[in-house]
Amino acid sequence: MRWQTVVGAPIFETPRLIQDDLFVSPDAVGMFRFRARDGAEIWNRPARGVEKFVGATPEAIFGSDRSMNLVRLSRQTGEVQGALALNRFSIRVPNDL
Repeated sequence: MRWQTVVGAPIFETPRLIQDDLFVSPDAVGMFRFRARDGAEIWNRPARGVEKFVGATPEAIFGSDRSMNLVRLSRQTGEVQGALALNRFSIRVPNDL
């Protein structure tokens, strides 16, 4: 193990490693972006925002909020860039890069 950190809740979702970014979604806490090589926290979104990783592009991260809406975050800053009310669609299939 190269590093470890405390995120405040159990992690039930698989952490997602994309290049040198590690995205972690602890239960009911939100989403974190860490630098994989050294564990530095780059940003985190509180539980009122994104709670589950759904997918990624070079510019954005997509996740689900508590209402199961699809939320787009800036990959660089973690700021919310938009959301789609997709709470009627219950199946989410993450893209594995």
